[in-house]
Amino acid sequence: MWVAVGIPSLRDHEYDTSNLGPGRNMRETLLAYAAGLIDGEGTVTLTRQAKNEHRAPIVSVTSTTPELLRYLRVLFGGALCVHHRGTKKHSASWNWRIQHNRALRALALVYPYMREKEKRRRVRLLLNGYARVTARNGKYNKRLDRRRKRFEDLFFKHSRSPVLAL
Repeated sequence: MWVAVGIPSLRDHEYDTSNLGPGRNMRETLLAYAAGLIDGEGTVTLTRQAKNEHRAPIVSVTSTTPELLRYLRVLFGGALCVHHRGTKKHSASWNWRIQHNRALRALALVYPYMREKEKRRRVRLLLNGYARVTARNGKYNKRLDRRRKRFEDLFFKHSRSPVLAL
């Protein structure tokens, strides 16, 4: 279940800026840190909410440290969800998620700082091509529908296989 979690407003004095070094901009540092979270623990994908819908961009990060995800919520908005632990051995995990145009805006901000090759490729595709294959009114003709299908095929082309090599 997705719930909005109360997050304090983002103010520079809430973050220790003493170790940023000369010439470093606070905004750049915050975005670079967010890019690291998305690179390391996140997912950039296209998914659909219902069977008959077209896929939409989603960025999500899962962690057992909710403070990291609250930080992303402060920067970009989105929703937080807690996944309760299955047994006492497991920790509760949290998931932050942002979708549609908000996801595209967030990705445009963090893209320059991302390092993971496949995620950078996917973000580049989303930023350069998603709007061109998406009907603003939600109504697709055959030509646009074919273009969107080709875009999705290209987006998922290099996805890793879930089968592990022995």
